[in-house]
Amino acid sequence: MQDVFNIKEHITTVFVFSVFLVSLLTEGYVYGIITTVVSVLFINYTFTYPYFDFDFSVPANILSAVVMLIISLLTSSFTTKLKKWQALKAEGEKEKMRANLLRAVSHDLRTPLTTIYGASSTIIDN
Repeated sequence: MQDVFNIKEHITTVFVFSVFLVSLLTEGYVYGIITTVVSVLFINYTFTYPYFDFDFSVPANILSAVVMLIISLLTSSFTTKLKKWQALKAEGEKEKMRANLLRAVSHDLRTPLTTIYGASSTIIDN
């Protein structure tokens, strides 16, 4: 894959993008965290020296894994908060539209009732 696509330098970008997509398309933190752990293991196995072997004894591999875990956890929490904020915003818009509709219906009912009341008062007075 490194030879075919030449993505050796960009693997962390692909990693962050994949974690972001999984976090965005799923609910909660669980899938983002699972994707993070699996991706860190996959990247260590596939893209770090020694290739096709798990090696967390090299300080660079440990640091890389920790940084990727932190980035993906932050991304997962950010997307979860973003979804909650969007849901609250949609709920607020829905409530605002409901209030506007109620106000319009109320006004449309009051106008004919006022006319009827005025005409009735005139008839009673005469």
